[in-house]
Amino acid sequence: MGITFTAGPGNSFHIYLISAEGGSPDQLTNGEHDEGDVGWSADGRRLVFGCMNATEDYEVVIHVFDLRTHQTSVLPNSIGLFAPLVAPLPVDWPRT
Repeated sequence: MGITFTAGPGNSFHIYLISAEGGSPDQLTNGEHDEGDVGWSADGRRLVFGCMNATEDYEVVIHVFDLRTHQTSVLPNSIGLFAPLVAPLPVDWPRT
């Protein structure tokens, strides 16, 4: 089990992961932007978090971080969104 948190040792806040038993945290993200509001996917393989890009007019988007590949991608159609919460979808989703 792991614990995620946000810290800003420099000018930007980034995502870190540490074992629930303790130890040294691993910094998962970097760059000139602020990240926060981390959530775990149901399968424990990905993290989702909000990202504010200070270099692009403070645009906010939701990022998805794959814990196996350490690749980050932007969630499609998430411009302007910041604080994701992961939850199971209702059986009847999407509604038609």
